Amino acid sequence: MARKTRKNKNYLGTPTTSNAAVPSSFKKGKGWLLILGLFVIAMAVEVGSVLKNQTTAKSFFVKTILAFGGEDQPCKAFSAWDVALSGDKWIALSDQGNKRILIFDRQGKFIKAITDKEAGLPKFNEISKMTSDSKGNIYVADAWNGRIRGFDLRGRQIAMVIVMGSYGPRGVAWDNGDFLVADSGTHRVVKVAADGAILNAWGQRGKGNGMFDGPNAVALDAQGNIYVSDAGNNRVVCMDAQGKFIRNFDVGAQPYNVAVDSKGLVYITSMDGGFVKVFKTDGKYLGNLVDTDHKDQPFQPLAGLKITPEGDLVGSRAGQVVILHPTGEIGAAK
Repeated sequence: MARKTRKNKNYLGTPTTSNAAVPSSFKKGKGWLLILGLFVIAMAVEVGSVLKNQTTAKSFFVKTILAFGGEDQPCKAFSAWDVALSGDKWIALSDQGNKRILIFDRQGKFIKAITDKEAGLPKFNEISKMTSDSKGNIYVADAWNGRIRGFDLRGRQIAMVIVMGSYGPRGVAWDNGDFLVADSGTHRVVKVAADGAILNAWGQRGKGNGMFDGPNAVALDAQGNIYVSDAGNNRVVCMDAQGKFIRNFDVGAQPYNVAVDSKGLVYITSMDGGFVKVFKTDGKYLGNLVDTDHKDQPFQPLAGLKITPEGDLVGSRAGQVVILHPTGEIGAAK
């Protein structure tokens, strides 16, 4: 079998055969100067892009007021993917690896576990993001069962909402009796009624305004605007209640979760980027979370995130749940 003649490329990227003459400019050293100049320009553009995306010019300070795990409790160690606030007394978390939901009081004391035994069929199959309603009932996205499952604090199942046409729904938010679902596999946000009826759906795969690439979380603000963690596009997309595009929050790394407080602050977490970034709802960047007690250490990113009515942050990072209190101090990062 005849061997194909391999083609090389010269330094400027132009295809040429292996015995082609070297331009005289390269012989005189001018070509190397040109390459060096192009390299410097490319590096400057890349550095500028990174700095723009990281937006690390400011810090938003918080103080840790409680941190707890499960190692010394009856539930043992957990790995929390998300959290939900049940009323003003309880914190629930989705422990995906152990296929269970755990409930703690606000002091971090273990109360109850909801496992496959309590939940019934079908068995949990990658439980993910969580939400809660005004009565304190909790709901979790059961991704590979394609449904939203709800439980009261006794562990009794109160809802089983099949998201028709979904593929791996991972994000869920309570919306006055309905659910907003971030359906990762179909790259859409779907509004679903409690009886499973599809009320609306927005988006398709892409990079344009109002488009998504693997959305994995969803949240609402006090005005009913929708915030979608658009993982594949490194941003959070804000839409109004009818799905009309408002703005993007570009964060420079894959977002994992999003939460909005009553004061109009948008918190965006990124496990890949190792940060929680804070914006105002109008798009103004305020800073990255920094622990006031450990200013000289990188902030450990959060996976789960919810906000109490008082404005404290309840977050999860692997085997730990933390409650953070914003100090209101915003300044230049060191």
